[in-house]
Amino acid sequence: NVKVVLSGMSAEDQLDDNLATFGDFRPMTDAENAAIRQTADVLRSHIKIGCTGCRYCMPCPFGLDIPASFAAWNMTALDEDDARKAYEALEFQADACRGCGHCERVCPQHIPVSNVMKQMAEYFSKK
Repeated sequence: NVKVVLSGMSAEDQLDDNLATFGDFRPMTDAENAAIRQTADVLRSHIKIGCTGCRYCMPCPFGLDIPASFAAWNMTALDEDDARKAYEALEFQADACRGCGHCERVCPQHIPVSNVMKQMAEYFSKK
């Protein structure tokens, strides 16, 4: 029951449709806002790193697929076996990171990539 509009309109009928979507706009109640905050908190508790997969960090000079690495890292909160499979399938794993900082300079989320890669390498090296 969420309403959204697309900003990439190329015709007047698309504009009309977007405007009609909010014709009977009703702000959310305090209870609805609280439910959304609670859901967001639960989702955040399952995310180790807030990578959006934008790939601005790519290409990595050392061959790492940073977004795929972070996806495997985030999977550990939900399914350890699937996370290990995803991590082991990577061509280059976290220990290939040399901390050059290339990715950190361009990351819009300001993720300390080299520190996270060290944590990941240590975590996944444990069997």
